[in-house]
Amino acid sequence: MNRRNNLLRTVRFETPDTIPMAFHINPACWQHYPHDALQELLA
Repeated sequence: MNRRNNLLRTVRFETPDTIPMAFHINPACWQHYPHDALQELLA
């Protein structure tokens, strides 16, 4: 299944292969928390 079809299935609640998302960590978190822990979250 290509990205477009997967996105359409997500929007229609039709059990997509994967759930498209974006995960961002803001600069304040990078200054407060250990970098290793944040890198683990990104992986």
